Amino acid sequence: MLKNISIILFSLVILSSCAGQSRVGTASFTMLNEGLHVNNNGKKSEKKGESCTHNILSILNIGDASIAAAKKDGMITQVNSVERRIFGWNYPISIYGKACTVIKGS
Repeated sequence: MLKNISIILFSLVILSSCAGQSRVGTASFTMLNEGLHVNNNGKKSEKKGESCTHNILSILNIGDASIAAAKKDGMITQVNSVERRIFGWNYPISIYGKACTVIKGS
C-alpha cells in the first residue's frame, strides 16, 4: 500500500513540474520583480506591506499574496505602488516557488 502511494505521489510531482513556468517561459531558476502599479502623486511612501504564497513540489500551495493581505500587513490605507516578486526553483522538477505582493503607501 505504501509503495503504491509513493508511486502515485512521485508521478504527480513529475507530471506537475510544468507548474514552474513563469510569465517569460519555463526556466530552471526564476527571479522576477514586476512593478504593477505606481501612483504616488509625488507623495513619499512611508509604509511597506508584503504578502506571499509558497508552492512546494507543485503539490502544496499555501499563503495569501493578495493586495488586501499586503495592505493589512503594512497597515496601509493609501496605496502608492504595487510590486510582484516571483521566485522559483524548477530543476529537475518544480521544487519550490514563492510569489509575493509588495505594497508601498501611507
